Amino acid sequence: MDNAIKENCLKNELKIISYLRNDESKFIGEYFIDMDDEKSIYMPLYQLNLDKMIKKQTTYEVNLSLDNKLFILKGIVQGIGFLRSKNVLHRDLKPANIMLSKDLIPKLIDFGSGSLAYPSRQDIITARKIFFNLVFST
Repeated sequence: MDNAIKENCLKNELKIISYLRNDESKFIGEYFIDMDDEKSIYMPLYQLNLDKMIKKQTTYEVNLSLDNKLFILKGIVQGIGFLRSKNVLHRDLKPANIMLSKDLIPKLIDFGSGSLAYPSRQDIITARKIFFNLVFST
């Protein structure tokens, strides 16, 4: 990836992180922005990511019960729901971008490809028409 693309991704990630900063969700990775160097982002070291766990490429012995797997899946869905409520599109959600805390809480990371999605006036009108047709149709 060339430097211009990397810089664009970093700017995009900073924009989304800054936007989400005041509305914390336990399912979104924690980020710390260096105020002296606004191009530096730091995050805690998580135990493992979902990709390595699935491929069993981890030094940790991970044998998950069905309840653990459902807990992780529910957390991912709640994280996506939180992003949706804030009009944020991740656009690169994959197992490698889902970290797991020591308590198996999934953390969505890497918003470099993401975007803020503001519905257009036409989208809102269309959604209202669909809603009213569903509610008031006989």
